Amino acid sequence: MKVKVCIGTPCHLMGAQNLVSALEKYKSKHEVELKIEAVNCLDNCNQAPAVEVAGEVYAPATPQELIEIVKSKQSSKK
Repeated sequence: MKVKVCIGTPCHLMGAQNLVSALEKYKSKHEVELKIEAVNCLDNCNQAPAVEVAGEVYAPATPQELIEIVKSKQSSKK
């Protein structure tokens, strides 16, 4: 599954790195296939930080919410 994390200025200032860290931790702990991609903008600057999971944009996102979204998408793929 591909997860894009916006690292543009508004998202960076609002905690985008925390999202990347949470994804990397989850990926290694649960040994799941995630492609984490840093992108410059997801056009949601007013709701930073923004992420795109399997083609759907979520903003603003917290690390906890992001992990729940990823888990939900993974279980729906089974």
